[in-house]
Amino acid sequence: MRTGSEKLEEKILSLLRSAGGRGISQGSIGIKLGVSKSYLSDKLSEMENRSLIYREKGPGRTKRIWETLSHPGMSSKLIRIGLLRSSEYIPLMNTMRKVASRRKIRLVFRPTDSARELMSLLNEKTIEAAFAPLYTSTMSALTSGDLKIIHLIGSGGGAIFQRKGYDGNDCLTTEISSMTIMLKSYMSRNNSNFTLDSFTNPCKGLKAFEAGKHGRICIWEPYATCLRKLGTMEEIGSYRDILGELPCCCVVTTLDSASRVSQLIDGKFDGEIEWSGYEEIDFCGCSGSVRESLSSYNFNVDRSFVAFLEYIGRLGITVSENTASEIYAPATS
Repeated sequence: MRTGSEKLEEKILSLLRSAGGRGISQGSIGIKLGVSKSYLSDKLSEMENRSLIYREKGPGRTKRIWETLSHPGMSSKLIRIGLLRSSEYIPLMNTMRKVASRRKIRLVFRPTDSARELMSLLNEKTIEAAFAPLYTSTMSALTSGDLKIIHLIGSGGGAIFQRKGYDGNDCLTTEISSMTIMLKSYMSRNNSNFTLDSFTNPCKGLKAFEAGKHGRICIWEPYATCLRKLGTMEEIGSYRDILGELPCCCVVTTLDSASRVSQLIDGKFDGEIEWSGYEEIDFCGCSGSVRESLSSYNFNVDRSFVAFLEYIGRLGITVSENTASEIYAPATS
């Protein structure tokens, strides 16, 4: 049974989530919840010590409160990272958690449904970094002037499937992503002309494909491994066969957070993973395929500046070396 303190905490967090990036005054919380000033102050102090909330002084004696994930600014004790629902990120999450623990920094991962949403959160400064497609991150960094790519995560980890016997033209994939690049490369190589339909949430995309609403799907891991296990779909192209060692995703940060986040990226993936603490990512029934799916990735890609120029060139992005150096500063080589 929940205690009175636990119930109050839930109510406070509910109010703060509704307020979002606007936050809410401490006095308003007390009035809305009918709690005494002293009791509320003690409870908020406790929540602040656990990094659940962010409290900021306002005019006079007023204070404004945010849920930590929604505060449009930085905290020295916290780093917030947005990410898509992909198993590609798990090794990096694992190593960053270890370093953050040693440095006594709270690391919070925030799953989202689209790369576009991740870029919006970065621009709002409600996250310090994002694990996002290299193409989307590069274009956003070039246009915003306030983002920097600090790490290339890995290559591989995606495939194109079609229903057996299907001879139509439609294909389901995501917008503005490495999957889009892979699909267009496949079509060019095979003189195909698919009609593209998009999804944001991979769980919904996978369900739509399995339900027969689409003849083809281009999707990443661990969902690709899930489809292979079904044995009822035909795999017509893999990421590695089509795009080779082109990195799929990267770590992109706001300029003022680049140094702090870089310190959490500790060298190459050594293959050792602690398989716990990833419940924040909903793999919609494909969690059992996560471990197996990691074998389709190469996590030790070339992260040099010269390689970065080559990678973005393959994505159709041509910039000068000076411009590229402004948006790419690898934490590790």
